[in-house]
Formats: sequence, C-alpha cells, structure tokens
Amino acid sequence: MTVKHITQFAIVGIFLLNGVVLSQKSLDLNEVGIGVYNAKPVKSKIFVAIYDSESSFLEDELMLREIDVSEKSKKHELSVWVKPGFYAIAIFQDLNNNGKLDKNMVGIPNEPYGFTNYEGLQITPPTWNKTALYIDSSREILIDLK
Repeated sequence: MTVKHITQFAIVGIFLLNGVVLSQKSLDLNEVGIGVYNAKPVKSKIFVAIYDSESSFLEDELMLREIDVSEKSKKHELSVWVKPGFYAIAIFQDLNNNGKLDKNMVGIPNEPYGFTNYEGLQITPPTWNKTALYIDSSREILIDLK
C-alpha cells in the first residue's frame, strides 16, 4: 500500500466519521440512562419498555430492552437514544423467567415492577398522564422496583 492510498483512506475515513457525527446531531437524539434499583438478587431478567404515546401505553412499546440479573449483581442500567418528546418507561423483573409479568387473580403484579414518575404504593393502575415525562436533553432516569 502506498502513501497515496493511505492518504485516500484517511480522507474517506474522516468524511465518513464526520457524516456520522452530523447525522446524529441532525436527528437530535438524546441519550437516556435508565437505572433500576431494588431488583431481587436472583438469576432473572429485567424488561424495560419505552412508550411514546398515550395510545400505545402498556400495549405497543416503542422499544423493549432486557437486562440480565444475577445473584451477585447490584447495579442495573442501560442507555437508549430518543428524539425530544414525551415518554413513559415501564419495568418489571421476570423472577420465573417466563417472559411476562405475572399477576394475581385481581390483576396486581406478583413480580417487582416500576414506572417513571410513579412512586410509593399506588392504588390505581398507572396511566400515561401519571408516568409520562418530557425528554429534551440527555439525562438519567432512576426507577425503583416495588
């Protein structure tokens, strides 16, 4: 490979890298770090669902991510990139690894769960209006499992 070829590869690489940076800025994406607390220390998965509208809330998630939990893990987090807008995040820990949130006969979850803006003991189920928040910059969101 000659010096000329190396120079051409370097120039092409700079343009490609510059295009990636510009395209990310033009998409106006924000990094959202999601931290999950109070997971039970058992081999399981934490499911993180992100919703972007009231009509899709708890029905059709925009994104679904999984976090592996072991008996020794204490910190559980992930990052996602989203455009500015309203979002609600729902999380549950699948203790029996069946891929779904188990509930009792009256519909109350038997497995740890949590939502954005939904703290303490709640008598009523979560709604979009209670859990949605506006994201217009990169940030961290912490959610406690109950």
